[in-house]
Amino acid sequence: MARIPTGNFGQGATTAPLSRVRLPGGDDPVARAVGDLAQTGMAVADNIQREQLRQQDEAEALARARAQNALLDYEIELGAKVEDVRQRLNSGDLDFQNADYAAQQAFGEIERPSIPGLSDVDQERLQGGTQTLQRRSQLQVAGTAKVARRQAKKSEVLGIFDRFDKLAGMPDSDIDRLAGRLGDLAQGWQEAGLDPSEFERTRQSHVDRWWVQHASRREMLAREDAAALSTLADDLATDDGFYATRLDAAQRNTLLNRIIGDQQRLEARAAVESNKREAVASRIIEQYEKQVATGVPAPAEVMLQWTRGVSGTPMEREFQNIQQGEIEVQQVMGMQPVQQRTYLQTLKAKQQAEGATVPDQLRAERLERAIETRLKLLRDSPLEFFGTTTGKPVTPLDLGQLAGGDTSGLKAQVQERLTILGAQRLQFGSEAGLSPLLPQEASAIAGLLSKAPPAVAAQVFGGMRAVFDDPMAYQQAMKQVSPESPLRAEAGRIYALQRPPGSPDGAITVASPNGRYGDVALTILRGESLLNLGKDGGSAKPVNMPSPTDTQREIARQLGTSFAGRPDEFRIAVDAVNAYYAAKTSDSGDTKGLLNSERLADAIKAVVGERVTIEGRDVIPPWGMSAATFRDRADFYIQARLKAAGRPDPGGVSLINVRGQPSVYALVRDLEPLYDRNEPPRPLVIRIGSTP
Repeated sequence: MARIPTGNFGQGATTAPLSRVRLPGGDDPVARAVGDLAQTGMAVADNIQREQLRQQDEAEALARARAQNALLDYEIELGAKVEDVRQRLNSGDLDFQNADYAAQQAFGEIERPSIPGLSDVDQERLQGGTQTLQRRSQLQVAGTAKVARRQAKKSEVLGIFDRFDKLAGMPDSDIDRLAGRLGDLAQGWQEAGLDPSEFERTRQSHVDRWWVQHASRREMLAREDAAALSTLADDLATDDGFYATRLDAAQRNTLLNRIIGDQQRLEARAAVESNKREAVASRIIEQYEKQVATGVPAPAEVMLQWTRGVSGTPMEREFQNIQQGEIEVQQVMGMQPVQQRTYLQTLKAKQQAEGATVPDQLRAERLERAIETRLKLLRDSPLEFFGTTTGKPVTPLDLGQLAGGDTSGLKAQVQERLTILGAQRLQFGSEAGLSPLLPQEASAIAGLLSKAPPAVAAQVFGGMRAVFDDPMAYQQAMKQVSPESPLRAEAGRIYALQRPPGSPDGAITVASPNGRYGDVALTILRGESLLNLGKDGGSAKPVNMPSPTDTQREIARQLGTSFAGRPDEFRIAVDAVNAYYAAKTSDSGDTKGLLNSERLADAIKAVVGERVTIEGRDVIPPWGMSAATFRDRADFYIQARLKAAGRPDPGGVSLINVRGQPSVYALVRDLEPLYDRNEPPRPLVIRIGSTP
């Protein structure tokens, strides 16, 4: 900071001592007095002058001090203006080209110091200090402007690099040409004050990045194109490839790894798509075979859709083979079931004897599947078979009427169904099933029964008995319900057996089959509610039952081997006996939980019947038939059946219950079934009526 030289400002004036004036007169007193007076006056004048000089020195010293402080204040204000200009330059609010002008304007806003009382020399010195401080501030601004100018130049040069990056990133950009143009920036790089040795490294870094972006863009665009990916891989991997001299080995390997991943993904997707198409084609083959099995051609639009679905898959040839054999299948489907099997056996025998190509063998297998599929549908769901083969689906029953107890509107529908079933039995023989319910109806009734309280379940049985006026149809309906609600279906079967056609509605009497055991079906339903609390609206009380092991052991002892080969039916019988026993135990008030053999024996007789032994084999009579009546009828039916079959009585002929067919018995001897003389031979069976 400029300083005003103080010189001899602030010091008293150096005054030569006054000489004593010697007056004439010698030692004359007057003369001495006058001399002394003169001497005193001169001393006073000298003191006055000295005081004036002192005061002048102090004033000048004070002015110089004020001038020094004013210079300091001026320097501070200049520094603030310089800092403001610097900030504006750094923020970009002020262009470096206008920095000097802006500084001069800013400095001009500061009032220059003016201190009164300074000597001319000190005043000149003050003005010189002011100018020195201003020039120094201008130099500071100029230095900052120079830095800003260089920074702007640097930003401009680097901005050019960024613009080249954008050009290189555009599709179809000529990177080699751009790389050449980038080399022209070397001079500007130096002018920006950047290290010249860094230019080539920076330029090469940008060019390398451009080529990586170029190859990456190709990889991205080729991700769904296997051929394009293969071409790009060659450009990266081969010695004379497009990128061989443009990318280093590490960069090429990185891109190659990504391309390999893309190729694997495409291959995996292609495999999945192929598998999906094959899976679709397999389903089409399955659907086509099912369609062929019905004997009804598929609609033209469906065939067109199937043809497109198998096109280009391994299943296409098989589809064509099915088409070729469809006429044969339809012809065979028009035969009787026995004739169908005979035709198939003849075809297989011929192929075995003469040999057959793979397509011929597949044709035979397909024909066999078609026959069995169609016959299974005919047996298990004859109403669906009718709808499939005729194109006239059977109208579903309004089960709400059945649950509500008003079944009058259902009788006509059921009669029509029974007519259809009878006609199919006449056309296809015993292979045609007699199930009077559609599968969804059987499932719905089973669901209704499984949740209904005993009284409601009995009401449903009564409604079904009224609708299915034919006992056989009713029993078939119960058989359809049985898989989903076996115990309730068994109770429903007994419900109708205890109320045979012609019997009056209302309570069970002693004249009813097994009437001495009460309403057996309702008792089973009540007992089930006791064993499975919650089905009777929460009103049922739990009952103390004996050990299940003890109960089942006693049931097995009393029934012997009559359920041999029928484990599922035995389990249902055990559950029904337990339910009946539980209800009777509750009715008696027995809370001991001990096995009552007499009560259990009554439960077995009420629910299952009495065991009968014929020629050493245990058999169960039809429900409600006494053991004595069954023995009398069994021998008569056995002899009549042997005679009708043209077979002599071999002796020792016994009976076994046929699984799933109550009141039907097979003739056996020493555990071997007896057959008739037909071709193929059929087992000998008899049906014994269920009335006592």
